[in-house]
Amino acid sequence: QLDGRSMDMAIDNLKIFGAQTGILIMGDCEGPMISHSLMMACGIGLRSSTTVERPWLALHDSHIAARHIGVLLEGRAQATIHDNLIYRGPTSENGFVGIYLSGSQDARVHSNEIYILGTIMGQTNYGVVITVPTGIVNNNIIRSTSVTIYKTVNGAITEPNFIG
Repeated sequence: QLDGRSMDMAIDNLKIFGAQTGILIMGDCEGPMISHSLMMACGIGLRSSTTVERPWLALHDSHIAARHIGVLLEGRAQATIHDNLIYRGPTSENGFVGIYLSGSQDARVHSNEIYILGTIMGQTNYGVVITVPTGIVNNNIIRSTSVTIYKTVNGAITEPNFIG
């Protein structure tokens, strides 16, 4: 967990197994960079939650196997999420969201592979959910989800993506 007033922290080659939340970033943290990390069998792989919009977060070249949400960004402006493997494992009991951007202006999500292992009747699984009018979601591979990209507002650029 990262909390408080800190800037430009780097997390590299971290391995987390079986946590409720793999990496939790709270408070006034600016510019966290996560790379080459493994978050396996977590409820949520990465969660960044701020009460006031904070700038910059980078997540790249990482492997996330989550039960509920792969990446959850709340109030994180200018985030970039790229070149990650994000999926729901077969033991999940509820629906799944690969990447959820809530109040995260100007996010860039590209070149990720997002998919679901094993589907359960009645579940709704999302590749990417974006709730802001600005951002770019493109060049991702999204497989085996009920809804590939779900936008709650117009404006975000969400093409092209490979849907399989």
